[in-house]
Amino acid sequence: MGIKRMPRLLPRSLPTLLLSLLLLASLCLLGGGPAAAAGSSDPNDLDGMGRATLDLPPAGASDADDVQQVVPLGSSGQECQVPDESSAQARSGVAKVCTRTTPIPASELKSSKGSDVGAAAVTCTPGSWTYDRFSSCLSGARVTYTLYDDKGAPLGTAVLTLNGSMNLNATSTAWSDTLTVTLTSTSARVPSLNVALNASCSSKCTTTTASPWVGARTLTLNQSASGTVRYSTTLTTGLSDETTTKYSLFVTQTGTIPIDPSADFTNPRVIRCDNIVSNNPGCVYPSITPRMTLSVATYGGAAMTYFWAQEVLIDGWGKDQPLRRLADTSIQDSNRYNTCENGVYVKDLVNVGANDSCDEFPFAATYEATGRTAVSCAEILPLKEDDGTWGIYWYLSKVPTGNERCVIGHVDSGSNSLAGTALSNFTQGQRLLDLDKYYLDITA
Repeated sequence: MGIKRMPRLLPRSLPTLLLSLLLLASLCLLGGGPAAAAGSSDPNDLDGMGRATLDLPPAGASDADDVQQVVPLGSSGQECQVPDESSAQARSGVAKVCTRTTPIPASELKSSKGSDVGAAAVTCTPGSWTYDRFSSCLSGARVTYTLYDDKGAPLGTAVLTLNGSMNLNATSTAWSDTLTVTLTSTSARVPSLNVALNASCSSKCTTTTASPWVGARTLTLNQSASGTVRYSTTLTTGLSDETTTKYSLFVTQTGTIPIDPSADFTNPRVIRCDNIVSNNPGCVYPSITPRMTLSVATYGGAAMTYFWAQEVLIDGWGKDQPLRRLADTSIQDSNRYNTCENGVYVKDLVNVGANDSCDEFPFAATYEATGRTAVSCAEILPLKEDDGTWGIYWYLSKVPTGNERCVIGHVDSGSNSLAGTALSNFTQGQRLLDLDKYYLDITA
């Protein structure tokens, strides 16, 4: 069948009709169409035909918007306790002791890596919980401690700041959480505070070290108490579990006994641990959508096939909308058969050679591939030119319209296999379960 080099590719934002007309018109201008193919001494000869390229993002480029998530801290109402009548507080005229939790204003706390606590990879946002797939941090939770007399007038205040940094483990269901409490403001009536902290978790999770430090620590102005809480979840093969972590802060003055927690903090994002993917169990924040990056320099025609589909076809799988992992291997095999193994795809021995292989996108291991067939997919040849650039070709008997919802690329088997291995490693490394979403970034 005749082959034709594609003209400059058009973005999906153009109306479908205009895209189709321009594609067909470009073929006519370049002498394309069945007649031109029939008149060639070699219908697969690419010499003398137009050339098309796509501008690739530079190596290392990736859209990080979906890799990190920020959840602003809320403010709690004031919670009060009445001191025991025999306590030093009551004898000094204190009628009630109150705490209020608020986020520290961004103007008072700069963004930092892991809140300067622990070694979380995520960059913290002041006054918020910040997440990536395997870590989180709590930055700038402020607890104001106030003494009131029997008329409701404040007698003295002090302010504590809580920061935390959690690191999940991709290959273990044991993880850690480093917490720091700092006394950042005092008054004459409240020159110091005693601080204790306990952590807990839900479902199958247990705390192997529930308190970051033993007992209560006495803090004076600008002093901190810091330590690590440890968690663990035990899962048999094939199971997953979601858990929530919670922190209870107990604050007192010397000579008083805490009755209830002075402040509670609950992690607003669940942690999911599983013993399903990879050879080891592990844990992630499932609400964070990971991104897979493939470079054309490494993955060649396979990466160019995916990039072409993202830039030209209507759905923009992996770029404009996420792909969803399909875990059922029998359906994966069916998807692969329908696009690449049902006899429609024929190797191009002239331009690609004996190593030509069919590479489908969306990947067979995604829900987006279900129901696609070779007949309904666009079919392209991404070929590297002598000058190092990539040209995209199509067969004249099957001109892409841009409305196809899948593509099959003529890709050398080495690049195809390498990309498949990268997808498998990504699936295991990011602990993608069935229906988990992810994005795909293609770079130079």
